[in-house]
Amino acid sequence: MKKRGKLKRQTVEIAVAGISAGLILLLLWLSVIVRYGTVSFYIAAAVVLMAPICKKYYWAAAFAYIAASLLAFAIVGDILQILGFVIYFGPMTFISTIMAEKNVKPYVTFPVKIVYINACLAALYYGSKTLFVDLSTLGIEINYAVIAIVGTIILLLLDTVMLMLYIRLKPIMDKAIKDTPKKKEKTEDDVFDFDNENASDSLNGAAIDTSESNERENDSDGGTHENVENSGSDVSDDDGKLN
Repeated sequence: MKKRGKLKRQTVEIAVAGISAGLILLLLWLSVIVRYGTVSFYIAAAVVLMAPICKKYYWAAAFAYIAASLLAFAIVGDILQILGFVIYFGPMTFISTIMAEKNVKPYVTFPVKIVYINACLAALYYGSKTLFVDLSTLGIEINYAVIAIVGTIILLLLDTVMLMLYIRLKPIMDKAIKDTPKKKEKTEDDVFDFDNENASDSLNGAAIDTSESNERENDSDGGTHENVENSGSDVSDDDGKLN
């Protein structure tokens, strides 16, 4: 029974990994086609990546992220346009959700997230000049210090919203994906425990019946003794009267 349940879980996990990889690849491709909706497609891809993590299919989520990223590099053509998801949104989804699952304290999570956010912002700004959008389309040059401060605040707020969404997504995924058998067959150990419980219950019942019968016998013996004593007292009274 355990092997069957494990096989079913692995089958479901493989299916979820494939579906998640396909959806993430589609969203990354759309982020290149629709230039002004890049960040929204990154967020949608991160939500798709949360789906296997909700069920604790960690390797399936890792496969979906790696496969979608590699296929996106090979298909979409504009590699710089998807770096925002590959460098930040994908890994940050893992970091944030897993720390939430492990109940890591905020005084640990926030410094880790701030460091990672600033590392990603610096890599994107100095490495590709794209950040999460193409800065050249703004027509102005922004100091990196401003980008780091504003970007850190915005991304921390976005991460909080994503975690709230993750909490709401977990029960939905539990209802949508059933990876455990509905009915559990009785094993030999369960039957043995059940027989032991019945045996103990019968012994307890027998002990109770025995104690009740003893009490009844004691009551009957007490009644007999009382009757004998009463009869004895009556006889003595009658003898007194005769005398």
